[in-house]
Amino acid sequence: MAFTACQKEETAINSTDFTQSTYQSVILPLHKTFIQKLKNLQSAVNAFSTDLSMEKLNNVKTEWEGSYLSYTPTKAFNIDNIKDNYSHLYFQKFPVDTQKVNMLVNTDPNNAIVSSNAKGLAAIEYLLYRNAALDSFQNNANTLLYLQALTNDLAIKANELNVMWEDNDSKYIQNKEISSDNAFNQLVNGIIQFTENLKMLKVGNPLGKQSLDNPNHLLSQAPYSNTSKKGIQTDFQLLYKLWSGGKFLKLEESVGLRELLQNKNKELCNNIDEAFNQLEKDIQALPTDLNTAFENMDERVNKLYTDLNNLYILLKVDLSAQLDVTVFISDLDGD
Repeated sequence: MAFTACQKEETAINSTDFTQSTYQSVILPLHKTFIQKLKNLQSAVNAFSTDLSMEKLNNVKTEWEGSYLSYTPTKAFNIDNIKDNYSHLYFQKFPVDTQKVNMLVNTDPNNAIVSSNAKGLAAIEYLLYRNAALDSFQNNANTLLYLQALTNDLAIKANELNVMWEDNDSKYIQNKEISSDNAFNQLVNGIIQFTENLKMLKVGNPLGKQSLDNPNHLLSQAPYSNTSKKGIQTDFQLLYKLWSGGKFLKLEESVGLRELLQNKNKELCNNIDEAFNQLEKDIQALPTDLNTAFENMDERVNKLYTDLNNLYILLKVDLSAQLDVTVFISDLDGD
């Protein structure tokens, strides 16, 4: 992923080029992929319902992972009316409340209209990967009913989210508003918030950064499957794509923020390039077993946290100033 130094371009790229390209080449394809992955998950769950075997359970796990990894980059676009409608509360609220999940399995397994920390991808992960998961499906029919209810609810909510984004086409293609609510401002704030969430929620919290150095791997994004590293890699690739515009996550090339910045501040452009290059090395160095790494406060994870903070500051403070972006109050401010 190594960058060469930022060079000035003859063709001027503007903020509308970025919003239009990001909307058409990143946002819409990501959400459509998520819908398809959830269809695959539904099919695997249906097949499992007729054959409660380890083979079919492993198929469900495979499709769950595909759904999880297709969902996590969409969180960068928890902005605008999507955020105002709390749409992303339905998909993967972590850590999951396992006691509540077990209570619902036993009392109301057909109902997916429940608290966000007892539903969605996080709750499904717990059902699939907890100890003796297959036994729980074989010995308690309610477990399968709850899995089916949660999976079907996810598919419905994903389609609703996609419709909301399709209805935003005019705003994000034209980028005409002049208030701080404009499409460009929304997208850059989403990127900044996504970077902070990656730093604090997905790395810092399980590492103990908010709890006086008391780590807890159960606070990570995917502790029961121990696939949090894959989620971090996917999030990083999405950030890198929004910066560089390159072909990542099976998405076509798009306009990146780098193209907007390189004619304004070459030094800052190079600093952000270096931050991404360092983060790529950090993530490659991570062990696959992040659960153990979090509990041991592994230095490699601490290094990742420090370098994510560096990128976060570069984006929130320096890049936003250069691109005349009004930075919104963070969801994590005051936490």
